[in-house]
Amino acid sequence: MSEQTGSATQPIASWRLTLGIIIFILSIIVPAAGIPMVATLDLSVTMKSSITGGLLIGAEVLGVFAIAVMGKPGYLYIKSQVFGFLKRYSTPHDVSRSRYNIGLVCFVYRFCSAGHRSMQPIIFPVFRRTRFPMPLLVTYFCL
Repeated sequence: MSEQTGSATQPIASWRLTLGIIIFILSIIVPAAGIPMVATLDLSVTMKSSITGGLLIGAEVLGVFAIAVMGKPGYLYIKSQVFGFLKRYSTPHDVSRSRYNIGLVCFVYRFCSAGHRSMQPIIFPVFRRTRFPMPLLVTYFCL
């Protein structure tokens, strides 16, 4: 008996892989489309919360079921394809010193400014009249 197994790069093309992909896509679409629809229904808050929770739990169960249907070779193939696509668009491992410093300033500024937002109209009276968000301006220039 020879057993055919797929690898992470070349899975066995079968109905199991196709059905697993369909179920996995369905596990993403159902809560993404169902939760906004439930929010528009004329139901009590308790009923909306219960239905929303059921949709989210059902999506997780469908995701696990999709992996079980695909099998390990199919799951490894899908995982390698998705992460291979995302790796192309990820940030570089080596960055310049100036890029690191700019990122550090933007990161630290958000934490420092959060505690001083209540003091902003006192320190800068012009912002009391215009209600212009200074942290938003600095974050815009840091991006």
